[in-house]
Amino acid sequence: MAPNLKENYEVKLILNPNLVLNPASHAPIPALLAAFSLSPTPTKMNIQFLDDDNKTIYGADWSPRIRRTEGKPGFELTYKKRYPITAGNVDVALETANTDGFDASDTKYEAQVEWGYKNMTLSVSHDKKFPGGEVSSLDLPDAAAARSMLSEEAPEKFKNFGVGKGWVSKHWSWRVFTGLSSPIGSLGPGGRPG
Repeated sequence: MAPNLKENYEVKLILNPNLVLNPASHAPIPALLAAFSLSPTPTKMNIQFLDDDNKTIYGADWSPRIRRTEGKPGFELTYKKRYPITAGNVDVALETANTDGFDASDTKYEAQVEWGYKNMTLSVSHDKKFPGGEVSSLDLPDAAAARSMLSEEAPEKFKNFGVGKGWVSKHWSWRVFTGLSSPIGSLGPGGRPG
């Protein structure tokens, strides 16, 4: 068996907006910008997730998404598989991912521990760039184009995961879950938005 993936960490903080945002502009206060090395100019992005009405793919712990980020060309496609971490035991989640074929021999996937207030989750992600759109635009594709993008670029592990070869193709009638448009702070060195 190949070695486990090497994980990095993303710590998610729940902050009281009344304490960390300017009430008039809703911009982060200077102390927050300084504490986390945030840029004073937010980066805007739009995100859409795709699944069927029964959320079958999400139920299999997968999350396919398309993201547009302000000032960047094209689209970022992400296929993310999640594993729960119980009692803080990251190694067990990494071993489970390894059993599913996500190991250090495949450099197309990255492992990240998402450490939230109540839960920890191991996310194994495969990112792809897809050309298109104006750099100045945050427009996302319509449902048909989104399905086409995600099906064309889908990695084999996503296409063939779970209940057998081709399981995802049964759910290509996905609908688009949108409405996720948000300015984010640019993180400091080595950081990235979720």
